[in-house]
Amino acid sequence: MPAKLKIFLQGEACMPGCGWCRSHRGTERDPLPDHVGDAAKVRALIRAIKERYGPNVDISVKNPWSILTTLDCFRYDISPAKPVWVLERKKIYEGVPELDDLLEIIDRELQMPASPLAPS
Repeated sequence: MPAKLKIFLQGEACMPGCGWCRSHRGTERDPLPDHVGDAAKVRALIRAIKERYGPNVDISVKNPWSILTTLDCFRYDISPAKPVWVLERKKIYEGVPELDDLLEIIDRELQMPASPLAPS
């Protein structure tokens, strides 16, 4: 049975009610919020996880603003401000990790021997 990895990630375009992000492009004086751009980084991490673990890890990306994730948000103390990574019902990281750090954490949690990931 594959391990379950849930990633709670606010969407790239924020939420429909977030007028700030839709009306601002970001400037030096008034930058975009940190969570804008996280989605692209997380997608790259997901590709690397799928490449390394294949069917051994079942990945699902959840919207922390969805009513369907309310219980998980309370259970794992999730804030929509930054991505949260939950593996096998354990919060393993908050934010956007470096690839090597994330793979090390996943290996440790799954009790798998660490092996280097060949970048492609």
